[in-house]
Amino acid sequence: MVTLNTLLKQEKLIIEADRITFYIESQGVYIWQTEILEENPKVYISENIKPQKWLLEEERLSGFIYQMLLFEAIMGADYHCMASWIDKESLESILEKWIEAPVKAWQWPSYPSIFYYTQDALAMSYPNEQGFTFQCGSNNKDALKFMDKYIDDNWEDVAIG
Repeated sequence: MVTLNTLLKQEKLIIEADRITFYIESQGVYIWQTEILEENPKVYISENIKPQKWLLEEERLSGFIYQMLLFEAIMGADYHCMASWIDKESLESILEKWIEAPVKAWQWPSYPSIFYYTQDALAMSYPNEQGFTFQCGSNNKDALKFMDKYIDDNWEDVAIG
């Protein structure tokens, strides 16, 4: 499976005081850390700059890993589509066909990033400066056919089978 962000291999983990950097955004702009000495520890995100301002993810490590897998599955799917700038009404119409995943909001790419699923497909949405971004993916050629009625010339990266 193709991934967008990088889950660090054991020998590449960055240990600082009581935390480990374990996940890095594809362009290196964001990094995630977790605490070392806790069972199911908290997860933090920061822009990869000094001094770092750390935000607490809502999910602890076990839930965050689930979110990470959902995200990477969407990004690496064979069939996918994305709208970077859709309005709230359009997003709400699309989301009527999706079920919200049983995880809390994710901080990245912007808060709140929400995950969804439907039969054989995954999706996420998040706010941006001018509305919302929605993207979905599946490895099932037919799973996103229902999205045809929402897609117009403003959608990018459309490959839905």
